[in-house]
Amino acid sequence: MRSILTVIATILAFVSAPPHAYVGPGLGLGVVVTVLMVVLSVFVAVFAIFWYPIKRMLRSRKEQRATTGQQGQTDHANE
Repeated sequence: MRSILTVIATILAFVSAPPHAYVGPGLGLGVVVTVLMVVLSVFVAVFAIFWYPIKRMLRSRKEQRATTGQQGQTDHANE
């Protein structure tokens, strides 16, 4: 049943008369900007999902280096 409806819809799409509508530059630019913003928001969301764990890892490495660096300085001071 679904395939029959798909065939009918495809035939009607090719047989129907062309629309008599005008798409001005404002609407065209709005569509382009909307599509770009959706794509950009997906990239920002993916970046944010991956950035937080990377930031935590870098911060923990920095704290580990700071604590080992302080221990090394105190060892040299005791000598």
